[in-house]
Formats: sequence, C-alpha cells, structure tokens
Amino acid sequence: MGVLFFAQQAFMGVLFFAHLAVGLFRLFIKPDSGSKSSLLSVLEIRHFHDLKVTIIQVAIVILVVLFLEQAVEVGASLETLYYGLAIAVIIASAVFAFRNMTHGGD
Repeated sequence: MGVLFFAQQAFMGVLFFAHLAVGLFRLFIKPDSGSKSSLLSVLEIRHFHDLKVTIIQVAIVILVVLFLEQAVEVGASLETLYYGLAIAVIIASAVFAFRNMTHGGD
C-alpha cells in the first residue's frame, strides 16, 4: 500500500507542475498557440486569472483524492468526518474565492 500511495502522490505532483508549466508557457512565452485542438481547449489560458483558477481546480482535485484515500485507509470514524469537514471548508472557500476573483481585463 505504501508504494502505491507514493506513486499516486508523485503522479499528482507531476500533473500539477506540468499543468502549471503549460499554463505559464501559454501565458507568457507563446500566448497564441495557433492550434484549435478540442483536446487542448481545457488548457486555454489567456490571463493570469485563468491560470489561478486552473491551479485552484487542480488543488481541489488533489484534496478530494486525499480525502478518499483517508476514507479507504481509516474507514468510517470520527477522524474521517473531521477530515472531510475540514476539506469541505477549504474547497468551499476556494470556490468562493475563484468565483469572486477578477482580473484586469474585466
């Protein structure tokens, strides 16, 4: 179980930094990629605000995965309930933050 946990954490970290790298590349180095691929439309970043929202969304996915891992390892306990409530508060505040964020283009 430990090796699988480490592999999962490493994979999530790699995905996060790869997404961040692609976002920074599209934001600063080559803003207009010229390709209109439907697969790459998810990575459409035109403003720094778009990059912030994308990073928050990736962080939310990581938190959900961490909660599911806790729920599977520990099971239904009071500790899991508190952990889930804490993650729910963090996710709710992150959603509230990125819905109320504005960027200079607005």
